[in-house]
Amino acid sequence: MRIKTRATTRTEVERRSERLPVKINRDPKLTLLPFTDYFQGFEEAPPVNALFGRGAKEALNAVKVEFLESPFGSIFPSEEDGHMVINRSFIEEADLESIYLDVILCLNFLKRAAEWRPCVARPYGARREPPRARILQGDG
Repeated sequence: MRIKTRATTRTEVERRSERLPVKINRDPKLTLLPFTDYFQGFEEAPPVNALFGRGAKEALNAVKVEFLESPFGSIFPSEEDGHMVINRSFIEEADLESIYLDVILCLNFLKRAAEWRPCVARPYGARREPPRARILQGDG
């Protein structure tokens, strides 16, 4: 009597994929666009100059943006690689001042994240001024 054995055991994903004759790439690539293609004149804005100094133009040339549809947020930094994530509805419908302030705030967060280093332990209760307040005061 011969016993049939299987060389391999199929996984649940393999069993499901037999029912649907398609393949789906589950690792889509983000389309990142140059910041300066969508936001002009920010290199001359006082808060941006306070933040980046003489390197403002070069810094902004390095920033990438991603537009998406989302019920959340307006403009915020990506946690993955530090680009700006921008809600299309916000950019189309918000007033100019709101967009301007969100861009400045996001640039501030991106710069602070790029400069981040582990902090020395602080005494219990020691506080530090949040970065967004520093840029609005113009002392970067």
